[in-house]
This record gives sequence, structure tokens and C-alpha cells, in this order.
Amino acid sequence: MRTCIDYYNKKHELISEKLIGNVTEVGTEKQMTIFPNIKEQMVIFRFRDRLAIRSGFLEYYDEEEQKNRKFTVVKNLRVSKGTSVYGSEYR
Repeated sequence: MRTCIDYYNKKHELISEKLIGNVTEVGTEKQMTIFPNIKEQMVIFRFRDRLAIRSGFLEYYDEEEQKNRKFTVVKNLRVSKGTSVYGSEYR
């Protein structure tokens, strides 16, 4: 699902808005293997561009739930084709 994503720093100040990317939920089994100590819902944000996202928050509008969802940046993977960011649900 292609969506617009907003990036905030740790002080909740907007850094970049309307970044185009895909959001995919991480399955429970994979989440327990990769991040066993994180209990919140995990997602992967995939961006076509190479971005410098190291910490902070990513937020997007979930059309199924009809609300904004906010995630804390857990891990950033910069690959040759773009950027992948793991996020845990912010509460």
C-alpha cells in the first residue's frame, strides 16, 4: 500500500512531510525473532529514496482504521534501492 508518511524528530517537531512509501505489518513470528523485547505492533516503512532517518517518529493515515498511526523508529536499513525503517507503535 503506497501512502504519504510524515517524519518527526524526538521532540515531535515535523522534519519531512508527505514522504512516499509503503507500510507493511511485521508478522508476530518474525517480530519475536528479530525484536523479542518489543511488545507493540511492528511495521516496516519502505521508501524508494535514500533517507537519513535515524530516530524519531513516523506517522501515516490508516484508511482501514480511519485514524493517524504513529510509530517510533527502531531500526534503519539503507540499501542501494532506498531505505527501510522498522517502527514500533507509539503509545
